[in-house]
Amino acid sequence: MIWGAIACYILAAICNAVMDTLAHHFKESIFKNPLKPQFFWDPNISSLNKYKHRDPEEGPKFFGATTFLVWTTDAWHLFQFFQGTLIAIAVVLAMSADLVPNLWQGILIVIGMKITWGSVFEFFYSKIFV
Repeated sequence: MIWGAIACYILAAICNAVMDTLAHHFKESIFKNPLKPQFFWDPNISSLNKYKHRDPEEGPKFFGATTFLVWTTDAWHLFQFFQGTLIAIAVVLAMSADLVPNLWQGILIVIGMKITWGSVFEFFYSKIFV
């Protein structure tokens, strides 16, 4: 179970790198591809996908489009959904593996997780996606 928790945590960091790449470096990223539908990937225009006719004045495109189903409307929100879900799965897997027998080991695990997150995120954000 521990390897599943680690894998979920690493995948969540990659999702975070996708989100930040889309938000801050879309034009020079691997996600800017003429074969991919830009209305889904480009956060400068995809944020309107949740509205009828892409017009905020017309309200949500469908029930939940601006709230609990927003993850179905564009890539940024989809990867945010995956990120949160993967973190939750990692926590559950780690808890069921009895990884934290005492406070100090718990603190070390959290520090290790933060270092892993930051390292994986930075690698994908600065080396792979751009």
